[in-house]
Amino acid sequence: MIPLNHDQEPQELINFNENNQIINVANFDSMSFLPIKSLIKKQLYDLQDKQCVYCERTFKNIDEMQVEHIKPKSGRFAHPNLCFTYTNYAASCIQNTAKDTRTCGQNKADKILTIEPTYLDCNDSFVLNTEGEIHPLSSSTKRERHSINCTPVILGLNKAHLVLLRKKKIKNLISIIKLKPELARKFMASGDFRYIMLQLTK
Repeated sequence: MIPLNHDQEPQELINFNENNQIINVANFDSMSFLPIKSLIKKQLYDLQDKQCVYCERTFKNIDEMQVEHIKPKSGRFAHPNLCFTYTNYAASCIQNTAKDTRTCGQNKADKILTIEPTYLDCNDSFVLNTEGEIHPLSSSTKRERHSINCTPVILGLNKAHLVLLRKKKIKNLISIIKLKPELARKFMASGDFRYIMLQLTK
């Protein structure tokens, strides 16, 4: 996940909240809020360097992204009070694929994450193995492992296509280490999966 340090809240969102004393979740998808939502998405898209906050893949087209509520705005675990709170937003990818291959916000739906991208240490409880799989640290207790593992399960981060993409990057990293080890850290810190790649060293 991308450790998400939100920048300045858009003034348009501040104005909307100040000028609308009675708002509900339905307003988020209203035509009147659409221009503000577009501004929020663009700001988060840039903040996250065009990457999905959860899977860390790069999307060149902003239309492949959505404004994600980290804590859901509706459903079983709804936090409607955070529906218009900037720090509860992230840019998450949209996959127009079969349900069993969807990941990230679409897989998460209305569930609550045990580890959120708003925690700057959000990746510290995970290890990435050379097969491209994300797991809890082996030093975690059984109870901790169950809690930690809920996040990649809820987000579908260990679905086959994501694991394969990470495995390919790890394979390329190994080749770089053999040929030009001084470039290894730069390679890890660029492109897709730059934050979770750092967990290879654990």
